[in-house]
Amino acid sequence: RKSAGRISGTHNNWLKELRETRSMATSRRALEEIIPTPREIVRREDSAKSYSRDAVYSIHVLGTETDQLAFAMSYLGRNLKDRFGIHTIRSSQSEGLQDHDILICNDPALVQGAVGVALEPDFFATPNAREQGYAIDSGEGHPVLLCAASDQGCLYAVTTLLQLFTPAEDGVALESVRIRDYPEFRLRGNKWTIWCEIAVWSYDWGDGIGAFRQRIIEKLDMSLQYKINMLIFDGFGWDVAVFPEYASLMKELNREARLRGISLMHTGQSSGFCFKRNMTDTRIYRGEVLENREHYPDGEKYRCIGEDIYAGTCLSNRELIDRNLRSIRDFVQTVEPGSLYVHQLDVLDLPQSMWDSRCPRCRARWPNDRLDAEDGMAGAYAEYYGEVIAAIQEVRTPGYDAETDCLIMLISPGYLDAVAVDDEHWQLALRYWSKVSGLIENTANVFLGFREMFFNHDDGNRRIAELKAAIEGSGNGHRLGIIHFYGGDGWQSEHLFLPTPALNYVFSGADMLLTASGHAFQEPQQLFNAEFMWSPLHSPYRLDTEPENYRDFLDLYDTSRRGDLRPSRIYGAGGFLELACSKLYGDAAAAALAKVFALRGESGKPPIPYLRSTELHTTPGPDGALQPWIGFADRRESQELIEAKNTLHEMVRTTSEARDILDDVASHQDLESLRDFMAMGVEYIGYLAAYVEIYEKVVRPESIDHDLESEIQRLAQRVESAAAKNERSRQTPLDYLDGALSGRNIIVRFVRENLDLMSEQIRRR
Repeated sequence: RKSAGRISGTHNNWLKELRETRSMATSRRALEEIIPTPREIVRREDSAKSYSRDAVYSIHVLGTETDQLAFAMSYLGRNLKDRFGIHTIRSSQSEGLQDHDILICNDPALVQGAVGVALEPDFFATPNAREQGYAIDSGEGHPVLLCAASDQGCLYAVTTLLQLFTPAEDGVALESVRIRDYPEFRLRGNKWTIWCEIAVWSYDWGDGIGAFRQRIIEKLDMSLQYKINMLIFDGFGWDVAVFPEYASLMKELNREARLRGISLMHTGQSSGFCFKRNMTDTRIYRGEVLENREHYPDGEKYRCIGEDIYAGTCLSNRELIDRNLRSIRDFVQTVEPGSLYVHQLDVLDLPQSMWDSRCPRCRARWPNDRLDAEDGMAGAYAEYYGEVIAAIQEVRTPGYDAETDCLIMLISPGYLDAVAVDDEHWQLALRYWSKVSGLIENTANVFLGFREMFFNHDDGNRRIAELKAAIEGSGNGHRLGIIHFYGGDGWQSEHLFLPTPALNYVFSGADMLLTASGHAFQEPQQLFNAEFMWSPLHSPYRLDTEPENYRDFLDLYDTSRRGDLRPSRIYGAGGFLELACSKLYGDAAAAALAKVFALRGESGKPPIPYLRSTELHTTPGPDGALQPWIGFADRRESQELIEAKNTLHEMVRTTSEARDILDDVASHQDLESLRDFMAMGVEYIGYLAAYVEIYEKVVRPESIDHDLESEIQRLAQRVESAAAKNERSRQTPLDYLDGALSGRNIIVRFVRENLDLMSEQIRRR
């Protein structure tokens, strides 16, 4: 009663005090929950700045206003209005700015003495700080200052500032802070394709080109907010006629990405294995697949590097090379990509047998059998890489210069898996790649690409450091790019969230780090990737242990990518996963959504919202058949049947649980779509589970009863009904592999064909 009287009698003062207390707590929380975590952030003693929804504040540029700075001002103003209801105008006056106004400057020299803030003279001295670093100063007596040595740094200052605003009584508050920040890795990439780096557009939901375009632009803004500046976006191959609007759409999206400082990466090959078959019995490689021939298009085939399992591997065939280079050059001319992932032979290590299998003309041109020789394999590939670089960088169109606007990542042969390459072969790799680098004159925007590199197996030296030293010492100092597969990647597993990026410290020294996860169904993972690509050594979410030797590191790495490592500061209440869900989807749904992304069954199976999933099938066999689904022509042991049945049922259970949680919290289009995709997973994995149940009965004669054919017919009717519903839905993906809807027709076809075989066998009995 006493408390009630106090509240009633002093309601206004109490409410004001409560709001102020909450505002202070929220501000402290905001400082602790910026993603990615800044290198240095200091909370000042000054009072927070309070912004009212009834006032108008100025945003001013000090220095030369560029297109990107204009975009930064627009982005800031738009987000202040949309998120907080705060109104701003762009000011052309450098005099008379008030404490609550915002000043953006891309030239640190102009700041000294101009606004009462002193910047450390050497802060922007390092390359990453100069290119992407920024400083924020908010305090009494001067406007909010966002300063950088580049337009991109100014844009990143804006994205951090937006995370510092917190709700207050009449508007929002901005804490008095000092921030100095720049990234560990210059280029930081997420993967928006579902099937590895190769294919399937995760953000293509079959709702038309307009919706796809708008969704991609919104997600580019999301990537900018969390300082992701590269995205594996499209592939696999250089075809510019995937659908009628493909070229114009890709050109537009690449330009939108560049405005935000983001490179959209398009993937394909210039020689070697071209992924000829996919899970629908069509070519997965978009574009012309050229084989080693005496002349084209119909000349006699011959074997060369890689023997006969590869396409177009010969490095001495002028006509072949010219055709390959022309296809890449035409693609760049048409699409204006931000970056290209140019794959050659898909070879992890450097096998001597690969080079020994070269054709007589290649042997005459490069007679040395040594891999690390100028007249051997290193010289051959260096010459070829040089031609690829030249073909790309000669492209110029209005507003686009490939020499400066297109990053080139050259991949393989020899992209050096951390486990497969032992220490002896590692020494060969150091000699080979330093020789290749030394023979490639062009280094601007050219990256040598590799798989994960950890430690030497015996002495514990970090391999990135050794490779960088070799290329800087004996080569031309090319920059190093890493593509990091760690599960949730369309290959090893399909977990929706994993903590493995917390081990990114091992890649320190690389210039580019591409994380091979983070598609449309893993958006919290996109944020976690961002955290540990920007600030792996300053994040509060670091693991308790960070091994510095190969064996211990690999144990922790494997535990993490299996989904068995679940630190509370990442997965627990109030941990990173919940924070990421809050930022992406709002506070109210954050805890429930964190549960969705962390879900897994008894044997570790996650929810399956998309059907082209490694958990369901792997790469097809020679006949294009899906694996490891059990075709009726197979005769599996009973244990395999049981495992297949149990696994599918577990997937149905976890996906059903995720769908039910989303039913309760879906509050906007993205969450509604995620719920619908979970429902699709339940439905179609359910068809597979029902099929395996019938399969088990049919292949075991003692289990056949008079209802079995009726059971087959009921399942057949269900899948036919699903196929008819898909046809009526008019969902038309742009992606030739059906985007996020990929897999529905594959499952229908598989179940339909095998049920027909079952019925035929039963009738013969």
